[in-house]
Amino acid sequence: MWEALFEICVRENCPIGELCTQIDEAKEDSSLTAAIRVYILIYFRNAAASERPVKAQGFVGKAI
Repeated sequence: MWEALFEICVRENCPIGELCTQIDEAKEDSSLTAAIRVYILIYFRNAAASERPVKAQGFVGKAI
């Protein structure tokens, strides 16, 4: 899980702490760990569906 999160941070040029804070602030009734897992899943699902990776930021509030 952490390797995937780190890879997203590298791709998006975003510090891991900042990304975790964004995910934490957007989650609703789940743990931070569960919210991070959902974020990773959405990010890589979108990346696989398109030619270039799509930031999951637009999906954070909806999915978590």
